[in-house]
Amino acid sequence: MTNSDADSEVVGTLDFGIRNPSHLSDEDAIRLISQFCGTPWENPESREGLILSVDTAEGQLYLACLYERSLIVWAGTTASARPATKVVECCQRALVLKPGYAEAYIAMSQGLRVLRRYKEAEAALESAIALQPDWASTYCELAYVLVDQDRYRDALAASQREERLSQQDAIRGSGAGYRGPWPLHGEENDILRLDHIQFKIEQPHDVWLPNERIRALGLNRFIPPGG
Repeated sequence: MTNSDADSEVVGTLDFGIRNPSHLSDEDAIRLISQFCGTPWENPESREGLILSVDTAEGQLYLACLYERSLIVWAGTTASARPATKVVECCQRALVLKPGYAEAYIAMSQGLRVLRRYKEAEAALESAIALQPDWASTYCELAYVLVDQDRYRDALAASQREERLSQQDAIRGSGAGYRGPWPLHGEENDILRLDHIQFKIEQPHDVWLPNERIRALGLNRFIPPGG
Protein backbone atom coordinates (compact mmCIF):
# COMPACT_ATOMS: atom_id res chain seq x y z
CA MET A 1 0.00 0.00 0.00
CA THR A 2 1.47 3.34 -0.98
CA ASN A 3 0.84 6.57 0.88
CA SER A 4 -1.69 7.63 -1.76
CA ASP A 5 -3.47 4.31 -1.33
CA ALA A 6 -3.46 4.82 2.44
CA ASP A 7 -4.99 8.28 2.11
CA SER A 8 -7.75 7.00 -0.15
CA GLU A 9 -8.67 4.26 2.30
CA VAL A 10 -8.82 6.38 5.44
CA VAL A 11 -12.34 6.14 6.83
CA GLY A 12 -11.76 8.46 9.74
CA THR A 13 -8.75 9.23 11.87
CA LEU A 14 -8.76 8.08 15.45
CA ASP A 15 -8.44 10.51 18.33
CA PHE A 16 -5.68 9.16 20.59
CA GLY A 17 -7.54 10.73 23.51
CA ILE A 18 -10.46 8.36 22.88
CA ARG A 19 -8.99 5.23 21.37
CA ASN A 20 -5.68 3.56 22.07
CA PRO A 21 -4.43 2.28 18.69
CA SER A 22 -2.70 -0.65 20.38
CA HIS A 23 -6.15 -2.23 20.78
CA LEU A 24 -6.50 -2.36 16.99
CA SER A 25 -4.97 -4.99 14.78
CA ASP A 26 -1.86 -3.80 12.99
CA GLU A 27 -3.72 -4.02 9.68
CA ASP A 28 -6.53 -1.79 10.96
CA ALA A 29 -4.12 0.70 12.51
CA ILE A 30 -2.40 1.23 9.15
CA ARG A 31 -5.74 1.41 7.34
CA LEU A 32 -7.58 3.70 9.75
CA ILE A 33 -4.93 6.16 10.88
CA SER A 34 -3.18 8.65 8.63
CA GLN A 35 -0.67 10.36 10.92
CA PHE A 36 2.94 10.98 9.92
CA CYS A 37 3.96 13.18 12.86
CA GLY A 38 6.96 11.62 14.57
CA THR A 39 7.75 9.34 11.63
CA PRO A 40 10.67 9.69 9.20
CA TRP A 41 8.12 10.76 6.56
CA GLU A 42 6.76 14.00 7.98
CA ASN A 43 7.71 15.76 4.75
CA PRO A 44 5.13 14.73 2.11
CA GLU A 45 7.89 14.55 -0.51
CA SER A 46 9.57 11.78 1.47
CA ARG A 47 6.49 9.56 1.03
CA GLU A 48 6.90 9.08 -2.68
CA GLY A 49 6.99 5.34 -3.29
CA LEU A 50 6.43 4.62 0.42
CA ILE A 51 4.74 1.28 1.00
CA LEU A 52 2.95 0.96 4.33
CA SER A 53 1.91 -2.58 5.17
CA VAL A 54 2.55 -5.07 7.91
CA ASP A 55 4.95 -6.81 5.52
CA THR A 56 7.38 -3.90 5.13
CA ALA A 57 9.95 -2.49 7.54
CA GLU A 58 8.55 0.98 6.88
CA GLY A 59 5.04 -0.19 7.75
CA GLN A 60 6.22 -1.68 11.03
CA LEU A 61 8.10 1.51 11.94
CA TYR A 62 4.98 3.54 11.06
CA LEU A 63 2.97 1.36 13.47
CA ALA A 64 5.62 1.76 16.17
CA CYS A 65 5.37 5.54 15.83
CA LEU A 66 1.57 5.45 16.09
CA TYR A 67 1.66 3.32 19.21
CA GLU A 68 4.41 5.37 20.81
CA ARG A 69 2.67 8.70 20.26
CA SER A 70 -0.44 7.29 21.93
CA LEU A 71 1.59 7.06 25.15
CA ILE A 72 0.78 10.70 25.88
CA VAL A 73 -2.70 9.52 26.88
CA TRP A 74 -1.49 6.65 29.03
CA ALA A 75 1.72 8.04 30.53
CA GLY A 76 2.18 7.16 34.16
CA THR A 77 -0.52 4.47 34.12
CA THR A 78 -0.36 0.71 33.84
CA ALA A 79 -2.04 1.08 30.44
CA SER A 80 1.21 2.49 29.03
CA ALA A 81 2.80 -0.97 29.07
CA ARG A 82 0.68 -2.29 26.19
CA PRO A 83 1.45 0.41 23.60
CA ALA A 84 5.10 0.51 24.70
CA THR A 85 5.34 -3.25 24.20
CA LYS A 86 3.76 -2.85 20.77
CA VAL A 87 6.40 -0.24 19.91
CA VAL A 88 9.18 -2.70 20.75
CA GLU A 89 7.55 -5.58 18.89
CA CYS A 90 6.97 -3.52 15.73
CA CYS A 91 10.55 -2.26 15.73
CA GLN A 92 11.88 -5.78 16.20
CA ARG A 93 9.85 -6.90 13.16
CA ALA A 94 11.11 -3.89 11.19
CA LEU A 95 14.70 -4.87 11.98
CA VAL A 96 14.09 -8.44 10.83
CA LEU A 97 12.73 -7.09 7.55
CA LYS A 98 15.45 -4.44 7.21
CA PRO A 99 18.60 -5.12 9.25
CA GLY A 100 20.59 -2.00 10.01
CA TYR A 101 17.48 0.21 10.18
CA ALA A 102 18.75 2.97 12.48
CA GLU A 103 15.35 4.67 12.74
CA ALA A 104 13.82 1.46 14.12
CA TYR A 105 16.50 1.20 16.80
CA ILE A 106 15.74 4.77 17.89
CA ALA A 107 11.98 4.26 18.08
CA MET A 108 12.48 0.95 19.89
CA SER A 109 14.69 2.60 22.51
CA GLN A 110 11.88 5.00 23.39
CA GLY A 111 9.45 2.14 23.94
CA LEU A 112 12.01 0.25 26.02
CA ARG A 113 12.57 3.34 28.14
CA VAL A 114 8.86 3.58 28.97
CA LEU A 115 9.06 -0.08 30.02
CA ARG A 116 12.11 0.79 32.18
CA ARG A 117 14.27 -1.65 30.24
CA TYR A 118 17.12 0.81 30.29
CA LYS A 119 20.01 -1.48 29.39
CA GLU A 120 18.16 -2.69 26.31
CA ALA A 121 17.29 0.89 25.38
CA GLU A 122 20.96 1.83 25.70
CA ALA A 123 21.97 -1.11 23.49
CA ALA A 124 19.42 -0.08 20.84
CA LEU A 125 20.78 3.46 20.79
CA GLU A 126 24.37 2.23 20.59
CA SER A 127 23.31 0.20 17.54
CA ALA A 128 21.77 3.31 15.97
CA ILE A 129 24.94 5.31 16.68
CA ALA A 130 27.09 2.60 15.07
CA LEU A 131 24.95 2.97 11.93
CA GLN A 132 24.55 6.76 12.00
CA PRO A 133 27.34 8.23 14.18
CA ASP A 134 26.62 11.83 13.17
CA TRP A 135 22.98 12.03 14.30
CA ALA A 136 23.04 14.48 17.23
CA SER A 137 19.55 13.59 18.41
CA THR A 138 20.55 9.97 19.10
CA TYR A 139 23.15 11.12 21.64
CA CYS A 140 20.39 13.14 23.31
CA GLU A 141 18.26 10.00 23.65
CA LEU A 142 21.27 8.12 24.95
CA ALA A 143 21.95 10.79 27.58
CA TYR A 144 18.42 10.38 28.96
CA VAL A 145 18.79 6.60 29.17
CA LEU A 146 22.10 7.02 31.01
CA VAL A 147 20.46 9.45 33.45
CA ASP A 148 17.78 6.81 34.04
CA GLN A 149 20.60 4.55 35.22
CA ASP A 150 22.19 7.26 37.42
CA ARG A 151 25.25 7.31 35.14
CA TYR A 152 25.61 11.06 35.14
CA ARG A 153 29.20 11.39 33.95
CA ASP A 154 28.47 9.12 30.97
CA ALA A 155 25.34 11.16 30.32
CA LEU A 156 27.41 14.34 30.35
CA ALA A 157 29.79 12.88 27.76
CA ALA A 158 26.83 11.94 25.52
CA SER A 159 25.34 15.42 25.94
CA GLN A 160 28.66 17.04 25.00
CA ARG A 161 28.84 14.88 21.89
CA GLU A 162 25.29 15.92 21.02
CA GLU A 163 26.21 19.59 21.43
CA ARG A 164 29.27 19.30 19.18
CA LEU A 165 27.28 17.57 16.44
CA SER A 166 24.43 20.08 16.75
CA GLN A 167 26.91 22.92 16.25
CA GLN A 168 28.27 21.20 13.15
CA ASP A 169 24.72 20.69 11.85
CA ALA A 170 23.99 24.39 12.35
CA ILE A 171 27.07 25.37 10.36
CA ARG A 172 26.23 22.95 7.54
CA GLY A 173 22.51 23.69 7.67
CA SER A 174 21.73 19.99 8.03
CA GLY A 175 19.36 18.14 10.32
CA ALA A 176 20.16 16.35 13.57
CA GLY A 177 18.99 12.95 12.34
CA TYR A 178 15.80 11.03 13.05
CA ARG A 179 14.42 12.10 16.42
CA GLY A 180 11.86 9.36 16.98
CA PRO A 181 8.15 9.60 17.81
CA TRP A 182 8.91 11.41 21.10
CA PRO A 183 11.81 13.73 20.28
CA LEU A 184 13.72 14.86 23.35
CA HIS A 185 16.33 16.83 21.41
CA GLY A 186 15.49 20.55 21.76
CA GLU A 187 16.85 23.70 23.36
CA GLU A 188 14.76 23.70 26.55
CA ASN A 189 14.99 19.93 27.00
CA ASP A 190 18.75 20.15 26.61
CA ILE A 191 19.01 22.95 29.19
CA LEU A 192 16.97 21.00 31.72
CA ARG A 193 18.80 17.73 31.11
CA LEU A 194 22.21 19.36 31.56
CA ASP A 195 20.98 21.04 34.73
CA HIS A 196 19.94 17.63 36.06
CA ILE A 197 23.24 16.01 35.11
CA GLN A 198 25.42 18.75 36.56
CA PHE A 199 23.33 18.91 39.74
CA LYS A 200 23.74 15.17 40.37
CA ILE A 201 27.47 15.20 39.59
CA GLU A 202 28.01 18.06 42.04
CA GLN A 203 25.43 16.99 44.65
CA PRO A 204 25.01 13.22 44.24
CA HIS A 205 23.08 12.74 47.48
CA ASP A 206 20.53 15.51 46.94
CA VAL A 207 17.22 15.23 45.12
CA TRP A 208 16.82 17.05 41.82
CA LEU A 209 13.23 18.37 41.51
CA PRO A 210 12.28 18.89 37.85
CA ASN A 211 9.27 21.17 38.32
CA GLU A 212 11.20 23.39 40.71
CA ARG A 213 14.10 23.62 38.26
CA ILE A 214 11.78 24.35 35.33
CA ARG A 215 10.51 27.39 37.24
CA ALA A 216 13.99 28.43 38.39
CA LEU A 217 15.36 28.24 34.85
CA GLY A 218 12.36 30.09 33.39
CA LEU A 219 11.46 27.23 31.06
CA ASN A 220 8.06 26.55 29.56
CA ARG A 221 7.89 22.92 28.67
CA PHE A 222 5.94 19.66 28.93
CA ILE A 223 7.73 16.58 30.20
CA PRO A 224 6.91 13.75 27.75
CA PRO A 225 6.41 10.10 28.75
CA GLY A 226 9.64 8.87 30.28
CA GLY A 227 11.13 12.37 30.02
